[in-house]
Amino acid sequence: MNRSYLKGSLALGVALLLSNCSNVTPLTNISNQKEAGSDTQAIIIPVKQTPSISVNWQNVEASADQFYQNAPTQQSNLLQKQDSQSKVSFIEKSYAKAFRVSVAEAKRRLVLQAISSGILEAVQKDLGDAFVEAYYINDDPDEFRVGITTLNTVSAERYVYEFKQSGLENVTLPIYVYPISGKTMVQIRQLIEDSTPEIFKRYPDTQHIAYNPITSKIEVALYFEPSQQPNDTDSQRITDELSQLVSHPVVVEFWESRVTTL
Repeated sequence: MNRSYLKGSLALGVALLLSNCSNVTPLTNISNQKEAGSDTQAIIIPVKQTPSISVNWQNVEASADQFYQNAPTQQSNLLQKQDSQSKVSFIEKSYAKAFRVSVAEAKRRLVLQAISSGILEAVQKDLGDAFVEAYYINDDPDEFRVGITTLNTVSAERYVYEFKQSGLENVTLPIYVYPISGKTMVQIRQLIEDSTPEIFKRYPDTQHIAYNPITSKIEVALYFEPSQQPNDTDSQRITDELSQLVSHPVVVEFWESRVTTL
């Protein structure tokens, strides 16, 4: 998973069968669909292609169950630490403040992040190259969940994984599949690698280049002195220029303070 965001083929018949399971719901059937976002809000991009791939949640669940049964002590110990009355850490306090949740909820979410690798690796293994990137979503104080950006040939679904191991009873993790990418992660990384030298050549004060799985766009941050900040016309010109250079939609941020002088 991309570190900036806190840090997966089956026939349609299987997809229709799985959509009837209690813990699998097509996102189009959710009346009050949540937007994908972590500390950044995002708009769900409509799927333009007819999905031809669906996650085999039965296989994913079996694989994840096996993972957690092979490491039960480590996972349950994390949960027990959450329930202890130990001193609240700086990270927990900061997390609670940033996402406007209680310290207890912050602890619970941090534990879920720590133990989520088994289920996320199972989804990635099932989808293969169609799995682009996963990230944690903190925009809802009532539901912590994982977003998974996939190729736009995958069905959009909501699935709730239920931990079954001793010490993890009644612990669940909602997973939302967002099929909004037209490229695999390998292709996206290659685009970034190929275009980075030219971006720095044109804009030596480039501060940040990274893929954002929430929007499925590449973010480029450029430093300009406050007196030289681009106007709207120049901002759009630079955005169009870099999108053409990278061969992928780009979002440009214009920073007034320099982080690095690479």
